[in-house]
Order: sequence, then C-alpha cells, then structure tokens
Amino acid sequence: MEKKLKETGRGDVEVWSAGVMMLAGLGATEATKELLRQQGLDASGHRSQRVSGPMIKGSDIILVMEKSHEEEILKLVPQAQNRVFLLKEFAKMGDSSLNIADPIAKPIELYAQTFAVIKEAVERISSLI
Repeated sequence: MEKKLKETGRGDVEVWSAGVMMLAGLGATEATKELLRQQGLDASGHRSQRVSGPMIKGSDIILVMEKSHEEEILKLVPQAQNRVFLLKEFAKMGDSSLNIADPIAKPIELYAQTFAVIKEAVERISSLI
C-alpha cells in the first residue's frame, strides 16, 4: 500500500502493518518474501507487530483481511467502529466473500492467489484515498 500510494504521489499517508492474532517480531514467510521479491519489494527486514489500542486510536482507516480481525479490533477499541473495514469491502470488490484467508502453511499457489487479491484491492484503494 505504501509503495502504491507513493507512486500516485501520496507520500502524505502513513501505512502500518500489524496483526491481531500473532506474535510480535516474526519475519515474513519464505513464500511471502519470494512473491514480494518478484514484485520488486524487499520484505527481508519485515517483522510482525501486534496491533495495539494506541495504534488503532491513531489511525484514520483500519483495513483488515477477515471479519474476525475486525471483531478483535473493535474489542480493543470499540470507538473504531466507523474506521475499520474489510480490505475488499473498502476496495469495493463485490465478490461473494469479503474475507481474505491467511495462506500461511498452504501451497505457494494459494500465496500467489492471495497476493493477487490484495494487490487488486490496494490498486483500487490507492486511487480512492
């Protein structure tokens, strides 16, 4: 998202990445790093972080992959109700499921499919904000 926004001249948007159900400090999977490398992105230095109340409170828009992520965000900060959206919902991708399942420990093909969905959503969103 950050790369795409900068390409469109939106260097004024700060992008964070955080999870609701994982440990902090973990690196990206090898499959993720390879897919991103193919797109000209280097994720070798990426480390996971757990979402926090202050992070949520300081965000204008919170985009999540699955409905359960939205529910966890709202448990932490109920006042975020009107700022948290499913990524595909915000991108106005009208297919049957708005959830994007985590491909971790699945075949590389599922990583590629998931990446394609996220990439399309990011491209749509970067033209909206």
